Amino acid sequence: MGSACIKKQPHQQRQQQQRQIQSRQSQSTNVSCHQNTQRRASESQQVQQQTNQIQIKENQSKPQINSGFTSPRSDLNDRSMLSKNELTKVEPLKHRFLQQESDSYLFKNNDAPDSDIAIQVKEPDITNLNVIKILKSLPPFQYDPELNKKFNDCISLPPHQFISTGIIYVGQWRNKQKQGKGRQYWPDGTYYEGYWQNHGANGRGRLIRCDGSYYEGDWLDDLQCGFGKNVDTDGNIYVGEWKDDEKDGNGTENWVSGDIYTGQYQSGMKHGQGKYIWSNGNSYEGSYSKDFIDGFGTYKWPDGQIYTGEWIKNQMYGKGTFYWANGNKYVGDYKEDKKEGYGIFSFADGKTYKGGWHNGRQHGKGVLIEADGTEIIGVWEKGKLVSQE
Repeated sequence: MGSACIKKQPHQQRQQQQRQIQSRQSQSTNVSCHQNTQRRASESQQVQQQTNQIQIKENQSKPQINSGFTSPRSDLNDRSMLSKNELTKVEPLKHRFLQQESDSYLFKNNDAPDSDIAIQVKEPDITNLNVIKILKSLPPFQYDPELNKKFNDCISLPPHQFISTGIIYVGQWRNKQKQGKGRQYWPDGTYYEGYWQNHGANGRGRLIRCDGSYYEGDWLDDLQCGFGKNVDTDGNIYVGEWKDDEKDGNGTENWVSGDIYTGQYQSGMKHGQGKYIWSNGNSYEGSYSKDFIDGFGTYKWPDGQIYTGEWIKNQMYGKGTFYWANGNKYVGDYKEDKKEGYGIFSFADGKTYKGGWHNGRQHGKGVLIEADGTEIIGVWEKGKLVSQE
């Protein structure tokens, strides 16, 4: 068999190679250590430079402390003082800007009216004698403190005159509309004071017209609506409910003549149930329709006469009962305030007539029953018996 032979290096040659390897490792280690040392020195130098820069900046930014001020001050206090110093420099500029804006036109914003709609004017004096007289007779208009809070976000402007109408308004505004408390003057002398909303009279208010009539009460979109009091030029007074500038609902009307009506209204007219008392003592209580006594009701006279029954347009019309103060009584048909048709008349002395009536008198066939029961059957004409069976 053959054997493998391994060629061995001489001993001196191996030692020389080991020394060369160790030398290269040592050089590499020295270079790495030197580089690390240089890097640490460089980083230390940069940190020192940054520290110096920060210190310089702090020294530059710190105000010098007055030696007479002995209270301790922190950096926070220093910054606070700097902020105050800055504010004192800004405020005068801001104030001057606002003053310039005010001088040019303070109320040019989203709430004020456009200049082509209304212009600022002086509030006029009230010169209409009728209006002055009413104002002197009434207490000052009272605003509601609680309701006023609703308009805290509205702005108050000087008087503005509407170019198209000449009307002058002074009060609160929002979104270019009259909103809140305000007064308004018409060219003819009419004067309003009260609440506004959506550019119209809304809520409580008082309108004094140029002729001296006035209304004080609730408003809805420039119309008398709700509860209020109206006094006309003659002094007649209505106090009650309103709708669309008309008496509507329950109310009481007092005339200077002394007449009084209390009841229901619709579209400005007595309508529904009501009671009317005349100054002469007459009275009616019952149904009304479009300002007329109409339907069923009772009318009384001061002398004791009473009618209870049906009515059409202020007249007894239909079925009814009439009482006289002397005891006479009629039960039957009526037409235009007169007995018409069939009816029974009972006399105070005990007699009774049953039969036809025309123009307020017995007419046609009828029967007269005496107090003792005797009957007379016949024909009557204009209240007289003309034939007898």
